[in-house]
Amino acid sequence: MAKAGALASHAQLEVVYTPILLECLECGLRTDLEAWRFDCPRCAAVRVRLDGGDEMELASLDVEVDDED
Repeated sequence: MAKAGALASHAQLEVVYTPILLECLECGLRTDLEAWRFDCPRCAAVRVRLDGGDEMELASLDVEVDDED
């Protein structure tokens, strides 16, 4: 929406999602969170800590400008 009619009208956005890490506070298992299940897949404990998955990083930016612009 922000690029319409602008210099970046042909820009492309690629989104890469990073998983949320689940750490079990009972057995110590550290694994990627699968679905929206907030218990430990090894011991079924519900005392878990979630980490990550909310990062935002601009990995690269390529800019090409026509000589006419």
